[in-house]
Amino acid sequence: MCSHIPNSHSQSTQNASQSQVFVYLDSKNRTSGSLSTSNFSYQFNWPKNKSYKYVSLISAQFQKGYYTIDSTNNTFTVVETTGANTFTCSLTSGRNYTVSQFVAELKTQLDADNGSAQVYTVSYSSTTGFITIANDTGEFTIDCDGNASMAQYLGINCNGTAVASSGQAITSTRVVNMQRYSNLYIRSSICRNGLNDILGCLDVKDTADFDMYQLTDLQYKWREAVNADSMMHNFSLTDIDGNGIDLNGCDIQLSFLLSQ
Repeated sequence: MCSHIPNSHSQSTQNASQSQVFVYLDSKNRTSGSLSTSNFSYQFNWPKNKSYKYVSLISAQFQKGYYTIDSTNNTFTVVETTGANTFTCSLTSGRNYTVSQFVAELKTQLDADNGSAQVYTVSYSSTTGFITIANDTGEFTIDCDGNASMAQYLGINCNGTAVASSGQAITSTRVVNMQRYSNLYIRSSICRNGLNDILGCLDVKDTADFDMYQLTDLQYKWREAVNADSMMHNFSLTDIDGNGIDLNGCDIQLSFLLSQ
C-alpha cells in the first residue's frame, strides 16, 4: 500500500498555494451503472469554480485479478494432414497457468478435441524455454488465428501457421512467455495526452497470482486536463491497444493531482 494514500474512500485537499487539489479514489465506490471495477465512472466533490488545466497520476494499485487464459484467448486451430481432420483446441478458461500447468492442459485438450483418436505429446525444455508438440501418426499444423497471447504462450508466430516437420512435431521458435501483458494503461476522460486519454502506464512484472500491482509516479508527469470542471469522469484499465482488462471484481485505487 502507498503510505501517502488516505484511508477515506474519497477526498480532495488543496495545498498551501491553493493552486492544486489532491484526489484519491477507490473503484469500489464507483458510480452505479459502471461497467466493472476496471471500467467505471466516479462522482467527485472537489472545489467548484476552479479552472484546472493539468492532471498528474501519483499512484495506482490493484490486484492481478485478470487470468492468463480467459474466454477471449483460449483457442487455436489444428489441421491434421493425415486424415484431413481440422479441429479447434479449447483450453480451460478462467485460470492462471504456470508453464508446467499449461503443457499438461495442452496435452489433455489436444487429445480430447481432435476426434480422430490421435495421441499428442507435449513437453517443455527448461534449457531452451521451448515447447514441443507431437502426435503419434502424422503431420499437422497449428494456427493461432491472430490470437497473440496464445501464440506467445506457445512460442510461435501469431499470424502464421506452425507446420510439423516430417518428424511429426512442432517446436516453439521463440521462448515461451506466460506473462500476458508487458504494460497496462490507466485511461480517463479527465485527461488528454497527445492524441490519447492515457493518464499513466504501468510496467507489469511476472508476479504470482493475485499479487498487488503498484505504480508510484513521483515525477508527476502532467497531462492536459479535459473537462476538469465536471464532477463525473470515467476511468479504465486497458492494454496497449485500448482493450479493457477484466480484473474479475478486484478494485483499483488511484491518486492524482489537479493543477490550475
